[in-house]
Amino acid sequence: MKGLAICLSAVLIIGAGILTFRQETGLQGESLIAKVDGVPIEYREYQLILQDLRSTTPPEKLKELALKSLTAIKVEQAWAKEKGLIDDLSYSSELKRWKQENERRNQAVRQKKPIYGPIQYDERGFYEYELSNLRIRLKEAVSKQDYKISDDVLKTRYEAIKEQQFKKPDTIQLWKVAIPDQDGKGKERMKQASDKLAQGEDFKQIAQSYAIDGKGWELSIHADNQKQISETAPILFEEALKLPAGQQSPVFEENGTLFIVKCAARTQGGYEPFEQVKRQVSSFYVEEKYKEEVERRTQAARTEIVQTNLDKVKIT
Repeated sequence: MKGLAICLSAVLIIGAGILTFRQETGLQGESLIAKVDGVPIEYREYQLILQDLRSTTPPEKLKELALKSLTAIKVEQAWAKEKGLIDDLSYSSELKRWKQENERRNQAVRQKKPIYGPIQYDERGFYEYELSNLRIRLKEAVSKQDYKISDDVLKTRYEAIKEQQFKKPDTIQLWKVAIPDQDGKGKERMKQASDKLAQGEDFKQIAQSYAIDGKGWELSIHADNQKQISETAPILFEEALKLPAGQQSPVFEENGTLFIVKCAARTQGGYEPFEQVKRQVSSFYVEEKYKEEVERRTQAARTEIVQTNLDKVKIT
């Protein structure tokens, strides 16, 4: 009972704080802050965005950036309405959908039906969830209606981005001189090995001679193990990536072991075939066009600010 009393007190205090804040500002949740091409920005939604930006934005820039962010969101929502994906763009209607969604999830829990995501959404979580879903549906709609392109154009785009997006990793055959340094004598032994290499002795033989039980002096880095090696031995991995065939690295240390590595052979990985990545190329194209269109619409949008209400918003 004591714990319950504390919880109730906390709720009352929080509730009183919210009430006091609204009384001080004179604004209610549905109070109009601005309109973007006629689409309302309500006080409660504006406050939600302010809270999201508060930790990363200087106070003097907070109101401006919140309005800018909401302008882009309202532009996207208006575009979605044009495509028939949403009817009511007011935040009040979103709050109703939030309540309905949580009621639906409550009912599913009572009936022991599976649900995806949280059992209940908080306001911010539902806002992000609904906006994310709306963007996915809008991109799907415009990809079918506005941004359909031929395979020839897709192939041209594939050629333009394949180096950055679709290059397969090379297969690198590595030889390594690896000398543990736990006993404090590793540096001396590595200097001996380095001197032998400098005098032209065979790298492979030296690598074998310093290997424990004659093992572990070879390593093949390829597509299947590249991620694992990059995580377990990131320095060695980076050194290997730098080396053309026939070249060796300087001495470096990782995980208490001194290394010199040599690229014995390197096979080009090539590129993912166009037919296998065509959908990804199309997705990149739609994403690019989508961002351009949102930017264009945002720049062209007419924002009407209710200055008296905006001035009442307190930044604390």
